[in-house]
Amino acid sequence: MRSNSTTMEAGCQILVDAHRRKRELSQKWIAKFIEDTIIERAPLGHHGEVGWALFLARELGVVLPDSIARLLAELESGICSLLALDLRQKKLLSEKLDVSNWKTFLNRDGLRSHMWMLAYEAASKGWLDGGTKFIEEEEHFKVLLDLEISFYDALKTLPPVIKRKRKAGEISWPPSEFFDYP
Repeated sequence: MRSNSTTMEAGCQILVDAHRRKRELSQKWIAKFIEDTIIERAPLGHHGEVGWALFLARELGVVLPDSIARLLAELESGICSLLALDLRQKKLLSEKLDVSNWKTFLNRDGLRSHMWMLAYEAASKGWLDGGTKFIEEEEHFKVLLDLEISFYDALKTLPPVIKRKRKAGEISWPPSEFFDYP
């Protein structure tokens, strides 16, 4: 995952599944990987990798230090900011997370910007002070709010990794003890 970011999703799925199955994982190594990923990728605007790192922290219960909170506060990524707010809600990220930049999007213009998901979700979930009045004033977003539609599910997780069963006489690579994805 460090050398090829296209493996982030699969790597996270394997680690989360191993955690669920009570496999022994090095929390220290995983925490370092998460922190390193955010430190290296956040300044470059690689929000996909940062998002997966934050998701992995959430799923494995990794507490992130204040230095990571400072980096995250500078990001303008709807999904990364929501993951950061979710981590803060779950006490996995410091209360010192500076959300002042994100609060500037809690208005009608924010709903029309690249940070629309943050504006809508953070307001509707009460994760950022500001209320939902600005959402109620926007016809299309008001409909979503009235129907309690959400784009970020704080309970959502990855599906389990399943072992592929080899058919009798089948020779395959990778061997059957490796995981396949549904």
